[in-house]
Amino acid sequence: MGLRSRALALVALLFSVGCGEDSNDAPADTGSIFDFDTRPAADTATVDTIEDSAADAPTDSAGSGSGEQGSHDLAGGSPCSRGADCIGGLCIINERFPNGYCTLSDCDTVNTCGRGELCAAIGSVHLCAPQCVANADCPEGSRCEFVAGPTRAACLPLPPIVRKDDGEACTTSEECTGGTCLADPDFPSGYCTTAGCRAEFDCARQESDNRCFAVDGENRCYRTCNSAASPCRAGYTCTPSAGGSAYCAPTSIDIPEPVPTDPSPFPTVCLTGSSAEMELSFEVTSGSSSFIATAFSNAGSIDLHTLVTPSGRRVDLDAEEGLLTVGESFFRQVVPLYLPQYPSVESLVEAGSYTLGLTSSSRQACVRLLDTPGTGRTLNLRVYLVGLSGVTPQTAPTDSNLTAMFAEVNRIFSAAGLALGDITFHTLSARDDASYAVVRSFGEIQRMVKLATAPAVDEQQRSINIFLNRGFAFAAGPVIGISAGIPGAAGLYGSEASGLAFTVEYLGTSVDGRQGAVDGNAYTGLVMAHEIGHYLGLFHVIETSGGEDPLDDTENCRSYDTSCAASLNLMHPFAWGDNIALSPLQSRVLQLHPILTAP
Repeated sequence: MGLRSRALALVALLFSVGCGEDSNDAPADTGSIFDFDTRPAADTATVDTIEDSAADAPTDSAGSGSGEQGSHDLAGGSPCSRGADCIGGLCIINERFPNGYCTLSDCDTVNTCGRGELCAAIGSVHLCAPQCVANADCPEGSRCEFVAGPTRAACLPLPPIVRKDDGEACTTSEECTGGTCLADPDFPSGYCTTAGCRAEFDCARQESDNRCFAVDGENRCYRTCNSAASPCRAGYTCTPSAGGSAYCAPTSIDIPEPVPTDPSPFPTVCLTGSSAEMELSFEVTSGSSSFIATAFSNAGSIDLHTLVTPSGRRVDLDAEEGLLTVGESFFRQVVPLYLPQYPSVESLVEAGSYTLGLTSSSRQACVRLLDTPGTGRTLNLRVYLVGLSGVTPQTAPTDSNLTAMFAEVNRIFSAAGLALGDITFHTLSARDDASYAVVRSFGEIQRMVKLATAPAVDEQQRSINIFLNRGFAFAAGPVIGISAGIPGAAGLYGSEASGLAFTVEYLGTSVDGRQGAVDGNAYTGLVMAHEIGHYLGLFHVIETSGGEDPLDDTENCRSYDTSCAASLNLMHPFAWGDNIALSPLQSRVLQLHPILTAP
């Protein structure tokens, strides 16, 4: 693949929680977990199989199927009405290509196509299509789709989409006019909605009466109802709202006792209280220099207030904003507390019994403790391959692009005294693989990382879940990688904060960097190391909002001037391909993390 034509940059953005999990309202703030590049990412949705029901095959090299003489000057991929006007002599017209598509007849390998084209299989149809690396390379009405493995893409017309109103059943967000499909089983058979709505007219509807409701702090569009005239579909109950109307919500079930959904060797304490205010205690073992206490609930939101140490020190967690920047703001049901995430809280790590004061909207909560097993310097990864054609758990360990990407991650972390250890590869079910091959919102990321399963062997649970997706297509901007938290919920599986996600779009390509061409595998490795840094507790060194990280030995420039030393730091919001430096205190935050294992 050729050199990409524009330099890439990482810009950290936060999604506004008040407008729902998929909101496009994204002000910058300290502790950001979203990294975007400046170039539109390839939208690589799965193509439905079609039949070539109206191909205009030429009768000879100079005519169309009708025998008419034509211009033969339309390039591959151009709209057409007859083969005589296409350079390749074939105009395909069917439900996928209602405006016609110029191509070469009967291509079967890439060598039969013209220069700069690939032979793409669309159902039973094979056609030549222009190569691309981004949507911006394609004409209007087309998009860049992977057609030959996870790195080779071509421009193909957008497929017709069957749009569904809010409230209708769905399997993918692409089906929904409102842009979001709330997934089964939480929403039986799926539920189309418009996330982040502000008023009734925001909702996607034709004949149906869909309105915007604030439910559990999230604005979404729901189907309105009453028990007689407009009942809800199977699996849903007509539920009164605070404003007096009613909406179709998943049928209520009794809230179960708060128990972990994953088996774990790590101590986990659960409690059901008589009020929303409760206290949970956990024991940090002697000799531990760090721990993560992750509070979570099966059914409600969590708000941490206080921490009392074994020696009786009482910490106001609302005042220590850096410790809870992302957990409480984004995940609500999962809030990790990592000590020491920065030097000023290092003295809070003690051996003995801690008491965590919190509020739970469901009057139930658990806390899982992951403390330091000793001196660890090895980071293990569990990698999920999602929608990657031709890459399997069997072939991934020797895949040259993946090997080079992980080698770069290892090289970057070696400067902090860390090394990658076991890297195991896994897949999702066929249904989930198709659903999440291309992710389109932070909500979909949350639902996908919930699918991470706990390893059968206890000692392998000290690892991080990495999801490699075929593509991202966020409405707010092109996404390269996402860390679910600063820090992430290490040691907790099956939660909305249980992993990181990356697109493989850059593998096998080159990009423009500050000092010239940058290998796409190394660039993706840099982004992965950056996001893993977030998951292990590192903030950006500077923020667009003017904030800065709490570490004293990182440069806190007030601008993004590349002459500032901060521009060379791995945790700078922008990536030029050469910013891989880590300060001694950043390295210490990484080294102390309890997810690490001994060499």
